[in-house]
Amino acid sequence: MSTTTWETADLPQPLAQYFIALAGGLSDPPKSVRSLWPMLGYMPKRGVRNQRENQKRWERILVNAPHFAEWVKSSDGLRAPRRWPTAIGDVFYDAGLTIAPVSFAAACFPGRGRLATLYTKWHGMPELCAAAHGWPLDRHELDRAVVAARSLTMHVPFVVYAHKPYLGDIPYPESGGSIMASIEARARFEADPLGCPPSVVKKAIDTTRWPTAVLRTLPVRGEWTPQLTRVPEERSLVEAGVNGWQPIEPVSSIPYAARL
Repeated sequence: MSTTTWETADLPQPLAQYFIALAGGLSDPPKSVRSLWPMLGYMPKRGVRNQRENQKRWERILVNAPHFAEWVKSSDGLRAPRRWPTAIGDVFYDAGLTIAPVSFAAACFPGRGRLATLYTKWHGMPELCAAAHGWPLDRHELDRAVVAARSLTMHVPFVVYAHKPYLGDIPYPESGGSIMASIEARARFEADPLGCPPSVVKKAIDTTRWPTAVLRTLPVRGEWTPQLTRVPEERSLVEAGVNGWQPIEPVSSIPYAARL
């Protein structure tokens, strides 16, 4: 990736960017969808940073896009579909990758915090994230989402996450610094491939010698299950209380909730 978190830190994450554009844009937009959930009656274990201000920003979007507001408060809003739209699913299938929409939408991809904004500038990524959260795309948007899906099949961290290849027989990069630095980077990368910044990925694996086409042919780490360490944005996970999400009672007492 040519961009860095320093270049994208002030941008919204891809899913938020999509919904902001849907409402015609804002001069000071919310950075993530997470601050919508307290407006819908849920609160995470550790709260939402800058929650009140972000709620005000989302309120403006909801007012300017009533069809989006109706979808958000419905049972289908922000809920991952059981299957990808065929055009997107075929891209992952043809690449030999299996990743359900709910796994993609569980705030595990794009990566956590500021890393997520690295993907905001990718062509079609906002549309792909919207599809993963159940928003119905039109034909033009679906075409853009397909472009993003193809890009991901050539993105080493995503392939390592989705395919789970065994990396034990792959040599460490020759330019990764000390061997201990490479060992530490490899362990971190294997545990959380999508949560690692490009600097760690570079120390963990030589992506020029081990591109995605090769990684997809490696044996699978059958015992490895990705850990959901990020705050979920997908409805079923929030409702299930993953990572400490809890319903707030009564919902009517939440600021701005009545306006939804």
